[in-house]
Amino acid sequence: GDIKYKDLNGDGKVDAANDREILGDANPKFFGGLTNTFAYKGFEPNVFLQYSYGNKILNYNAMELENPTGGQNAYADMVNRWTPENQNAKYPRLSSQSNANNYQANTVWLADRSFLKLRNAEVYYRFPKELMKKTKILGSAKLYVRGTDLFCSDHIDVADPECYGVATPLNKSVVVGVTIGF
Repeated sequence: GDIKYKDLNGDGKVDAANDREILGDANPKFFGGLTNTFAYKGFEPNVFLQYSYGNKILNYNAMELENPTGGQNAYADMVNRWTPENQNAKYPRLSSQSNANNYQANTVWLADRSFLKLRNAEVYYRFPKELMKKTKILGSAKLYVRGTDLFCSDHIDVADPECYGVATPLNKSVVVGVTIGF
């Protein structure tokens, strides 16, 4: 159930001095965003998508199950650990003893940090000026629904890929409101 390392230089022995390679880059190859706003008959949707592609990180949330900080949801990683009954598991065996072999930086702990997020979305309806004039009180009125961080597609299921190292999931919020002008 322990991690086995590859003899990268082919000298017949595996050692840290001669069998290491760069696993990836924490910096994305591409990142950016896309926003769109348009209006039609008083309705105005506004969407902001954000993305990052081509960066990798070490998945410390899965690595640190022996010494959990209490912040991560360890269950998903724990059930995917090697046991005699689960020999094709993604992660090595759990141990109550220190096991430096299993906790070196390696491809087992590597995670793709690419993501696509729906960062902001807002839809509002602006009431017609003619209707506002008929009220003789209101100058303008707008009804809106606004959401923040509503969706994230990524390969790191236990935490926000942008704030990795902090083991909290992405916080979502939805606000419904009315803006009135006199």
